[in-house]
Amino acid sequence: MKDNKGFISLYVLLAMLFLLVFSFTTYEIIDSNEKTLAMKNKEVEKIYYKDYEQIENSTYASEDEIIPIYNIDEFDMVGTGNYMQIKDKIYNCKRSSSYLLVDNIICDVKEDIFISNIGFNDYKLSSDSYHINQNDKSLYYYFNDENGNYWKCIYYDKYNKSKSDQNLFYNIINKIDYSKLQNKEFMIIWSSENGEMNNYEISLQKNTPKSLEDIDVYKKSKQEIDFNSGEFYILLNTEINEL
Repeated sequence: MKDNKGFISLYVLLAMLFLLVFSFTTYEIIDSNEKTLAMKNKEVEKIYYKDYEQIENSTYASEDEIIPIYNIDEFDMVGTGNYMQIKDKIYNCKRSSSYLLVDNIICDVKEDIFISNIGFNDYKLSSDSYHINQNDKSLYYYFNDENGNYWKCIYYDKYNKSKSDQNLFYNIINKIDYSKLQNKEFMIIWSSENGEMNNYEISLQKNTPKSLEDIDVYKKSKQEIDFNSGEFYILLNTEINEL
């Protein structure tokens, strides 16, 4: 009988020891994973932000706080669900968040579009899926030619769309008040075989377009556009806040 009690005590002791070792090992694994994740997050922050001390001292914005947008890099993040620091706050740029354009957003055609530095974003301004208060501001494209003109995107399309690119279509040709413009000058930019947006054509026209086929630069260039996997912009020359 005593032997049985001794065996049971030994069994219970071994079981408790096993449970203790298992619990300790599990804790170490979880703790190690959390430390690894924290280190990765810090490395990402160091990569994307030059002033890491400023990041550490920043505060997280509340869920219902309006996110201010000052430039194209910030506008690029709208609706992505990623975290972004703007001044001294860190915001979660969710689709359901509210945004405010603090200033006009300017993209450089030659530096941003031609070398595909940025993705197409104009559709976010007209989509009900994004809660953006434009505040009489908008997105413009600067073309660094001899005139230094600003342009507004009025049409965009991308072919062979992936699921993540399904929103990449935009058309406001019929929403423009062309009577405000002294001249109707259009530019088309389309992608080359390697995907770079470095082909373009510019021309003036007298007639007011009602559809894509009414725009002369498109009719002139469409035979060079790859309608299987290419993409193109139609831009209208305008002064900022003119339309």
